[in-house]
Amino acid sequence: MMDAAYQKTAEGFPDLSKDWAFVSLGLRSQVIEQVEEAMAAQGLTRADLARLMGVSRAHISKILNETGNFQLESIAKLSVALDR
Repeated sequence: MMDAAYQKTAEGFPDLSKDWAFVSLGLRSQVIEQVEEAMAAQGLTRADLARLMGVSRAHISKILNETGNFQLESIAKLSVALDR
């Protein structure tokens, strides 16, 4: 499932909705958006989230700056840390 911006782009380029790399970027964008919303709602900083996940702040920055490759384990840790 892609977020609205990715869906709008895909409408103009029908082949993109079948491109796994494009869909992956849309999913990544959704995860990051949900994490940032949860952090804001709970008043958490990136350092707080890193502590809750047992990872470095640099790792959190890598995830939230869309430069890292999400692994299912990272998504699960984010979910647990944010009670989602």
